[in-house]
Amino acid sequence: MKKVMIMGVGAQGSTIAKRLNEQENVSAIICADFDIKAADELRKTQEKATAVQVNAKEVESIGKAADGADIIVNGLPIQFNMNVMEAALTIGACYQDLCMTYLDGQTAVEASRFIFTEQDKKFKEKGALALTNTGSAPGLVNVVVR
Repeated sequence: MKKVMIMGVGAQGSTIAKRLNEQENVSAIICADFDIKAADELRKTQEKATAVQVNAKEVESIGKAADGADIIVNGLPIQFNMNVMEAALTIGACYQDLCMTYLDGQTAVEASRFIFTEQDKKFKEKGALALTNTGSAPGLVNVVVR
């Protein structure tokens, strides 16, 4: 049985939590958000869920809330990806995010290269997996906007 932490319980995160609640192999869902009221409202509708308040600016806060999680699914805005990823590495959890990672001072190509090489090595060393940019239409919105 798997324990899953959902970082960010907005439109995408809450939908993911609802779908995971239906899965037999998921035993627990941690609904994590800075807005504890939003996390608690989601918790009330999901039998496997608990709600926690987490400050995504603090890797330690994320790691503490996620302790024991097998995977952290990150539904937060792009600027928090590295913090959530680092927390997953700290506790040895797998990681998934929904959008490209932003790294200050780097192009999208450079940031992607860093994630797919350097961060990949770190996750492999921990025996964990990181899946990035797995949203419903990764990159498509960027192309349309451009």
